[in-house]
Amino acid sequence: MNTNYFKFINEDGETIGVCSVDVGSKNEMSIINTLLDKGYVIVKITEQEYNDYDEGDEITLSKT
Repeated sequence: MNTNYFKFINEDGETIGVCSVDVGSKNEMSIINTLLDKGYVIVKITEQEYNDYDEGDEITLSKT
């Protein structure tokens, strides 16, 4: 299964958290749409950036 990694940024340009989600999962578009609806900017990151992140929320969503 392929995985997308991204971070979400607030209106002040601060990274609020990172997310790992299985491509094609029911959760993939749901979480992205929810974050966009809340005004966050979504930025694609690498798996390494995701693994190195330790400053806030980390979200992992698998295919369900």
